[in-house]
This record gives sequence, structure tokens and C-alpha cells, in this order.
Amino acid sequence: MVIKIQKIAGSGGRRVAMSIGRAGVRRLSWAWFVAVFLAGCAHYGDRLPSGKASLSRDSLANAEYLSEFASSGKARLKDGVYREKTAPGAAVEVVIRLSDQYALGDLDGDGVEDAAVILIIQSGGSGTFYYLCAVLNEDGIPLNEATLFLGDRIRIRDLAIRGGRIEMDMVVQGPGDPMVKPTREVHRAYELSGKHYLRPLK
Repeated sequence: MVIKIQKIAGSGGRRVAMSIGRAGVRRLSWAWFVAVFLAGCAHYGDRLPSGKASLSRDSLANAEYLSEFASSGKARLKDGVYREKTAPGAAVEVVIRLSDQYALGDLDGDGVEDAAVILIIQSGGSGTFYYLCAVLNEDGIPLNEATLFLGDRIRIRDLAIRGGRIEMDMVVQGPGDPMVKPTREVHRAYELSGKHYLRPLK
């Protein structure tokens, strides 16, 4: 690289003109590319893929879930819904539906995003039962390892995974509340214990 410094009169000061040869241009271009690449890595490094696929809403809506309401003990959802007759030839059916509320985060400490989802179950009677499901990420495949009954005709206000814990804000029945009109607001937290049990935390 060749640099020429030239004094230019008539301006009351100095100006510097630079003349750069072809080799210098190539060196500067390469240096600029490396600098931009490294800056990008530094900025986005925490979002680089870990090699494990994330759980999508679609994969959760077509996963298999543990359920005592399914005759086999497991319900394979299709587009977020599972249906089964309560008895052969019966008009009444069990309907298991995936709630729109779900959360992503690491539940088992392996550094990979798992999921917490809500199943809403109607079995033909007046009840609408809510279940919390812990879903582990097995190479991008959702695996429901633990399920916990939350209540009948409750409302879920918020669902999140923070620090390996599932945290929920819910409205449940308080003393004197009719089942269809819960008014008691509660915050509850759970953690996965031994992969097959959701343990309530105080």
C-alpha cells in the first residue's frame, strides 16, 4: 500500500490526500470483512443454533400426551384436538384440546428448550378439566413426560418457564364460588422431578 501526503494551499490549512494501490485495497477489503463477521458473531453468538431443533406450535399440536381420559392412557392430538367415544357406539365423546397458551424453556437442565402446555378436556359432562403437561425436547420431537391436574373450569392468566420452573397465574374457585365463576387469583410454580413428576413449589 502506498500513501502520499500532499499539502494543498489556499484553504488556510492542511488536507491529506491518500493514494492506495490495488494490494492495499484488497487488504482493507479483507480486514473490513473480518471485522464485520466477528462483530456479527459477538452480537448474535447467544442465538446461534445448538444443533437441537426447537419445539414448534405445530409439533406440540400433533404430539402424544398422557391422559387418563384416553382408553390407551395416551392421546395423539391432530391439529391440537383428540376425540374418542366414551363407549363403542356412544354418542358422547371425550374431547382433548391443546390450549393456545404454552411456554418454552429448559425444564431438565440439558440446555435445550422444552415446553409447558395446557390440555383442556371435556368428557361429556358439565366439567372442563385443565391439565399442565411438561414436554421435553428429544431432538426436536415433543415427549410428554409428566402431566398434572390443575382444576375444573378454572382460568389460566399466564404461563411461563423461568429458571427451570413452570410458573402460572390462575383464577380458581374460592370459598363460596360457584364452579362456573372462579374469583380467587393464585400464583403457582412447579418443577420437573425425576422427569416423570411435576412437583408443586411453595
